[in-house]
Amino acid sequence: MPSTYSPNLRIELIATGEQSGTWGSTTNTNLGTLIEDAISGYVSVSVIASDQALTAINGAPDQSRNMVINLTTTTGADFNVYIPPAEKYYVIRNSSAHNATIYCSTSLGNTTPAGTGVTIPANSTTIIFSDVTNVVTALNYLPTALGANSGGTGQSSLTANNVLLGNGTSGVQFVAPGAANNVLISNGTTWTSAPVTVFPAGTALTFVQTTAPTGWTKSTTHDNKALRVVSGTASSGGTVAFTTAFASQSVTGTVGSTTLITSQMPSHTHSVSGNLVQGIGGGADYASGSGGSTTSGATGGGSSHNHTFTGTAIDLAVQYVDVIIATKD
Repeated sequence: MPSTYSPNLRIELIATGEQSGTWGSTTNTNLGTLIEDAISGYVSVSVIASDQALTAINGAPDQSRNMVINLTTTTGADFNVYIPPAEKYYVIRNSSAHNATIYCSTSLGNTTPAGTGVTIPANSTTIIFSDVTNVVTALNYLPTALGANSGGTGQSSLTANNVLLGNGTSGVQFVAPGAANNVLISNGTTWTSAPVTVFPAGTALTFVQTTAPTGWTKSTTHDNKALRVVSGTASSGGTVAFTTAFASQSVTGTVGSTTLITSQMPSHTHSVSGNLVQGIGGGADYASGSGGSTTSGATGGGSSHNHTFTGTAIDLAVQYVDVIIATKD
C-alpha cells in the first residue's frame, strides 16, 4: 500500500510494512524539516502576479507549510495570495508597498477563493488562521485589558462618545463631549472640552443678515451710516444719515430774460463824434462846429443783481447692502 499524506501539513504517512530500510529517511524529513517548518519556519515569497498561490507539495518542503511568510511584490499594485484549504496558523508580514489579501484556495495550488479573506495593509504584520474555507484574524479579544505600558488602554470598556486622553502608564482618561459645538482645547498641559473661542469676547464684526449669529449680540448704537476705512484710531462722526446724503437732490431756480436797469449797470461813459450844434432855447448848450467830439456824462451805479435758474435733478441714490454690527458674547 503506498504512503498517504496528512490533510493539513501534507506530511507523508508511511503505510504499514512500506519503506523497509528507508523509512528512517522519510521520518527524518517529516520531523526535521516539514513539521519544523510548520512550527517555526520562515520563507520570503516574491509575488509577481495579482493572484498568486503559495507552493504546496506533499511530503516535501514548500512555501505554504511555513509558519512565518514574508511577502514582497513586483506587481506595482495590490495583490492576492492563496494558501491551501487546510487548518493552520500563519504569521504574515507584508513588506510590500501595497495591500495583500490572503485567501484559502478551493484546492491546492489554484487561485480561486474558497471563502472570505483578510487584507493586510502595506508594511504590516498580523496573525491569521485558516479554517479550510475562510481566512480570519487570529486575535480579536483579550481576557484582560492590555495595560498602557503594553500599548493598550488599561480599560475593560470605554465610555461611549468620550475621547481617550493618555495618562502615562495608568491607563487612559476620558474627555466628555460637554456642551454642543465644543472642541478639544489645550491649556498647555492637558486637554478639555470647551466652546470654540476663535474670537475674543467683545470682538465686533459686520454680518450681511438681520439677526446676529448664535453667540453674538446685535449692536444698535449705529444706524443708517456709511463705513469709513481709516489707518488711525477707529471712531464715528458726521451729522447726515446715509440715505439722506445719498438721495436724489433737486436743483431749484429759474434762468430767464432779465433787463438791466441803470442802477444795475457798471458805471460807464459813451463817446460821441460828428457835427455838433449849439442848443437853442433853455436846454443845455453844446459846442458847435464840424468834425468835433465830446463825451457824455457817466451813468450806471455798479450795483449787483441775481439770476434764478432751474435744472435737472442730481441722482445720488447710490446702491448699498445693509449689514449689522455684532459683538462676540
